[in-house]
Amino acid sequence: MTFRIGSFNTHYFEDASNNFRYKEQLQLLKSVNLDVVALLEVYHPVHINRSHRNKNKDQKKISVLDHFSKNLGMKYIFHEYHRRYGIAIFSSYKILHSKTFIIKDTMFGKRGIVRITVSLKEKYKINSLDENEENEKEEEREEEREEEKEEEELETIDIFAVHIDHRLETTRLKQMKVVWKFINENKRSERYVLVGDFNCLSSPSHYPKNEWRSLVEVRKKNSWESPRVDVYNSIIEKGLIDTWGLRKKKILHHQGTCFYKTRIDYIFSSPEFLIDSGPYLVTYKKVDTESSDHNLVYVEGKIPKNDKK
Repeated sequence: MTFRIGSFNTHYFEDASNNFRYKEQLQLLKSVNLDVVALLEVYHPVHINRSHRNKNKDQKKISVLDHFSKNLGMKYIFHEYHRRYGIAIFSSYKILHSKTFIIKDTMFGKRGIVRITVSLKEKYKINSLDENEENEKEEEREEEREEEKEEEELETIDIFAVHIDHRLETTRLKQMKVVWKFINENKRSERYVLVGDFNCLSSPSHYPKNEWRSLVEVRKKNSWESPRVDVYNSIIEKGLIDTWGLRKKKILHHQGTCFYKTRIDYIFSSPEFLIDSGPYLVTYKKVDTESSDHNLVYVEGKIPKNDKK
C-alpha cells in the first residue's frame, strides 16, 4: 500500500508578511492528499474568524485545527509546549497511541516532540463541508481497503514530529539528545519516521557551490553562526535515512524549504523502510507556497510487508 507523510511549518497560519493565510494553507494540504502531516509553529486555539471577532460577536468560533480536521477528513493530536504554541499531527488513519514531551533546556523558549502510532487498517470517517468531495474520498478509501485485503502489510507505524531551536547548533545538539532518548523510550517498533523543522543545515554537497558560498557570506554579514552540519550528521550517524536522498534524480538547486532558501525541514526514515531490492520511500517532493515562510515537504512510497516469523 502507498503512504504519504509530510511536514509543514505553518508560521502560525500566516505568511512571511504576517497575513492570516489559513485558507490557502488548507487548500495546499488538500491538494497533496497526505495520510499523515505534522504541522509546526501552530497556535491553538486560533479561530478562523479571528479578523472579524470584533465585528460579529455572535459568529461561531471554529478553531483553525478543527476546521482543517473537518475539511481534510483527518483527526489530530495537538501538543502545546509554550503558551498555546506547539505541534499538531493530523492523520487519516486511526491514532492508536500518542505521547508528548516538552524540551525545557533551551535559551530561546521551550520546544517539543510528539509521537503518534497509527493503525494502517482503519481510516477515519469525518463529515466534510463538501459532501460530494467526501463521497469521492470514500469511494477512493473503499478501493484502498479492497487493495489492502489482497496483501498482508505492516499494521502500525510510529511518527515522531519535532521542532528544535532556530539559533544555535550547540543548543540543537543538546535538544536532539533529548529527542533520541524520547524516541528510544517510546518507539513501539523499529519502523518509524522522524519529521519536522530541525532548523539545521544538511551537507554542503546538497547545494550548488555558489549557493553554499552565498550562504556563508550571508551568515557572516548578519553575524549569525557559521554554517554547521553537526545535527544533520548526528541524525544520519544514528542510521536514519534522509528521504530527500532516496530520489533517483538528485536536483541540488531550489531545495530550500524556508524563507532563507535553505533546507531545514526534513523527513527521516528508519532503515526498516528499505528492502534489499531498493527503497520503498522514493518520491520526495517539496511544494512551494507563499502562505507561510516555509514550504511543505512530503514523501510517498509503499509500506513494506510485515515479516512474520
